[in-house]
Amino acid sequence: MKIFYFPPERQLAKDMALLTIGIIIGAVLATLAIGYQIEKVHNENSLLKVELNERKNQIKALEDQVTEAKKWFVVKEIEIDLELPKRNFADKDDLELKIKEQIKEMLKEIRGKRVNNLDPQVIWHIVEGRQIETLGYKFILKVKGVLVSEKVVFFVYAEYQASNQQEEPVM
Repeated sequence: MKIFYFPPERQLAKDMALLTIGIIIGAVLATLAIGYQIEKVHNENSLLKVELNERKNQIKALEDQVTEAKKWFVVKEIEIDLELPKRNFADKDDLELKIKEQIKEMLKEIRGKRVNNLDPQVIWHIVEGRQIETLGYKFILKVKGVLVSEKVVFFVYAEYQASNQQEEPVM
């Protein structure tokens, strides 16, 4: 079965048509491969920007600590261990990154504070029950645990709120 019919004297036209189709298919495949690489580099760039901002904040906190006369234990780093619901989000990595950014923004005031002056129950309630919205999704943050030392670690579960659920007031 022949797809294209070309008389024998039209062999050049047939060859040119097949070459053109091959070029078009090759261009489409190359575009898809390059698009995948660009997406991958974009996500990595976003992650590195967040890490850079976090490192700048750490440097500032350390510089402030050095100026203090007494050597107290102070909060140098904030880490968020985030757990998302077992749901397929289209942009799960970016979503996780944005939620962590928002939580760190809530907690920015405790960086540089003395550890012995921090009340774990108070910093627990900074995040507990907060409603956040990012990338069109709504979440309520549930704190599972807090580790307070020079590195404060928050273990947070982000509970997804579907748009048809009745919203509770944000505290």
